[in-house]
Amino acid sequence: MLFVGTGFRRKGLDRLLRLWRAGAIPNTYLLVVGGDARLAAYRSAWRANPKVIFAGPKPNVEDYYAVADVLALPSIQEAFGNVVLEGLAAGLPVITVPGVGAFDKVAGDLRIGLLENPDDPTELEYKLSLFLEPERWRALSHAARRTAEQYSWTTYLDQLEETLLSLYEQSAATSIAPEVAIPTFSGTPPSH
Repeated sequence: MLFVGTGFRRKGLDRLLRLWRAGAIPNTYLLVVGGDARLAAYRSAWRANPKVIFAGPKPNVEDYYAVADVLALPSIQEAFGNVVLEGLAAGLPVITVPGVGAFDKVAGDLRIGLLENPDDPTELEYKLSLFLEPERWRALSHAARRTAEQYSWTTYLDQLEETLLSLYEQSAATSIAPEVAIPTFSGTPPSH
């Protein structure tokens, strides 16, 4: 299981750590990549558990996606979640919360990763175990990669260009400015 983010509490890391604290997932490592003001405290608190690894911030985060089987982003607050697209592009099924924009277009079996109740450790454990089943993983990995390919930079720039062109054409069609009424004063202007 891979967690990537800065600001561990907001990104929902504590929701994941509950599972490892309870020993709910004994044969799975949790690899945490990213920074936090309390990184040293997290490392100290989890030093005795070899299944939880705090790698810290890394410039080569793609290497960590490459060694993972699942990405988790059970955020408390998240707008878009770029790491979701990064994980999908690396062929990782993703577990996340409602409202993460990058997950909106995910379909099929990958939708299993959407947590209905992010604070329920039983649901998180169940969904993680589904994604880690060896007979499912290959199909989920291919589906994740296909989903991410729809959101390449080329596709994004093509869509942006289309939107800007459309806005330009709308603006050009209405470029004849209506007459602007200039206010007039009746009587004496106020004195200062």
